[in-house]
Amino acid sequence: MKLFVFMALFCFAASSFSSISPRIYNALNEIQEALSQEPNSEDLKELESELLDLSEGLKGNSTGLALTFQILAQVKDAQGDERAALKFIKSAYALPKLESTTKSQLAMSLGYLYYAQEQYQEAIDLLESHIKSFDQELSGTHFALLAGAYFALEKYKEGLPHIEKACELSKSPKEQWLSNAFSANYRLGKYQKATKFINQLVYFFPEKEQYWQQKAALHQQLEQFDAAALVTELSHKQGYIKKETQFLNLGILLATYGAPFEVAVSIEDALENNKVESSERLLRLLSMAWIQAKEIERAKYVLKKLYKNYQQEKDGLQLLSYLIDDQNWDDAISVIQRLQAQDLSKKQKGRVWLMKGIAQYRLGDSRAAKVSLGKASAIKEVASQAKSWISYINQMQS
Repeated sequence: MKLFVFMALFCFAASSFSSISPRIYNALNEIQEALSQEPNSEDLKELESELLDLSEGLKGNSTGLALTFQILAQVKDAQGDERAALKFIKSAYALPKLESTTKSQLAMSLGYLYYAQEQYQEAIDLLESHIKSFDQELSGTHFALLAGAYFALEKYKEGLPHIEKACELSKSPKEQWLSNAFSANYRLGKYQKATKFINQLVYFFPEKEQYWQQKAALHQQLEQFDAAALVTELSHKQGYIKKETQFLNLGILLATYGAPFEVAVSIEDALENNKVESSERLLRLLSMAWIQAKEIERAKYVLKKLYKNYQQEKDGLQLLSYLIDDQNWDDAISVIQRLQAQDLSKKQKGRVWLMKGIAQYRLGDSRAAKVSLGKASAIKEVASQAKSWISYINQMQS
């Protein structure tokens, strides 16, 4: 299990120097140093024997016994005997007249042992009792461990005040504490409070992209779309957006934020620099963004690629409309030929015949134009426009 932290225990020994003789202190310190060297099984048995001998001479000295039992627990832990390690720590904690700091450190050790052995309720009972009875300010670690035991039992409501207390007591809360506080608030639907902790996670750990993503998602949950868009864009600038779905989300957020040009630039940069693979959804979002940004030439370029790669009739029809508006008749005829080979609806066929007739007339083929327009005039949705063009061509020819 290797649960115990040697340096923490050595600090405990040093703080208790005044309560035990120099001879006992030096003996325990040597054993502690030997343990830090990862001794083999025979060495561990020898250390255990030394500690048991020392404990016999410490009866009546609670602090000395507590320290000896705690180091014995380390030995048992190193031997893989978790039950014996727990027994020694419990014995140490039960000793009378312990200094308050010693009692508190033992409570933490015992709590960690319970937690490591998945005895979560025992850890909760111990720490709740200790916190209530302790008359001095405790460290955030006590509250974080208690919260962790509650969370392990999925008792998020009960654990939440304790993890928040742990974060409150520390000027620089541990990452796991902040993450647990955020997660517990989020699970309980306390989104505004969750914002406080995800903000701290982004502030203290800006290199962790998952916190940027969680912050953006939380703002969306709160319908704070401007803030979500800003966070997502900042995340993108730091290179944390790499997947198609992330770019799509960025595009949607920025569009909601009223920034279609930024959407288009972000997606185009990602595609050109191979940050993300090209896909129909990305190209479609890019096309829409350029249209909304009134960058029609760029939109047409993307539409051409969309129609070429994915053969969607709606893309071909939109591209055709732009080509007709630009009086790009040859390219319009080329798109029309591809469209007419597809399975169009009756209304779509009418639009295509109408634009084909217009393009043919502008290219100087009035006869072919009237044939195309005649076919368009048979379709109700475009009949009046087609007839108007036929009338116009006849007038021009008379």
